[in-house]
Amino acid sequence: MISSVYLVDLLLSYTGSFNRQQLMDLTGMSIATATRTIKKYKENNDENLKYVVENKRYEITDVFKSNFNIAAENALILLAYGQQITQTGYLNTIGPASTSNGSSKLSSDIIPAVTRAIYRKTPIDIEYYGTQSSQEKRTILPLAIFESRGNWYVRVFDLKDSRYKTFKSVSYTHLTLPTTPYV
Repeated sequence: MISSVYLVDLLLSYTGSFNRQQLMDLTGMSIATATRTIKKYKENNDENLKYVVENKRYEITDVFKSNFNIAAENALILLAYGQQITQTGYLNTIGPASTSNGSSKLSSDIIPAVTRAIYRKTPIDIEYYGTQSSQEKRTILPLAIFESRGNWYVRVFDLKDSRYKTFKSVSYTHLTLPTTPYV
């Protein structure tokens, strides 16, 4: 079972916001426990979140810094499938220290920004390696993220071509919010 403070940090990192009801729904905790969890997180991380009254949600701040080393693949599995990957502590293993299926290259900086853009329904500017191994730039509206055959993909609407496309998540090299809002 993951700690509730870790879950708050993960939700802020990967979705950009959360509320008390969401914590209760995800974990089955009571309203009092959810309130204590938020209070505990704020005691050590007050600069990471702000409460936005009109949205009735805690939202990520511009100075957010995660307190946990959250592996992007683990966060995506939790958000996409409600499953968690945890170490068992069993030391007498016979396999490799970790498995590599292509997803091991997911960026813990870029993937959270992509998932936050999905939750916020906002476009992002990306730089990525195209099919010809050349660096390309696009403004995209990310719509969904999914795993297939050990690789993570992002379904997007490409604002330049006005077409839906699918990008492999490991191809992103840089990401920023656009300077002009999408309407």
